[in-house]
Amino acid sequence: MGYRDKSVLKRWKDGFIFAGKGIRLAFREERHMRFHVFFGLAAVLLGVVCGIALWQWTVLLLAIAGMLVLEMVNSALERLVNLVSPEWNKTAGDVKDIAAGAVLIYAVFAVIIGVMIFMPFLWEWLS
Repeated sequence: MGYRDKSVLKRWKDGFIFAGKGIRLAFREERHMRFHVFFGLAAVLLGVVCGIALWQWTVLLLAIAGMLVLEMVNSALERLVNLVSPEWNKTAGDVKDIAAGAVLIYAVFAVIIGVMIFMPFLWEWLS
């Protein structure tokens, strides 16, 4: 049975199943993914406790989702590089390092966003 033989609904459902499998795989096998999920959930809980505004929720959720997505892309890229270049290769290592650098840059900016959102609440609480 080819791709075109499946109904649109079946292909759509299969896409969600495969995507869910990928999310579970990343969470189960990637330590950094679990780290980002933990801190993302902590930020959401802090947002609930602080009662942040709708625009702050929007920015916060975009930062969290972007971090999770970028971590998954980085993990997929690392696996692909390992598949096509199982032995050490400078270019393969460079690709992995660049992808890890992208994750680091995003993580730093996500933390800055979190500080900008929560600092006024924490400052008021500490005063």
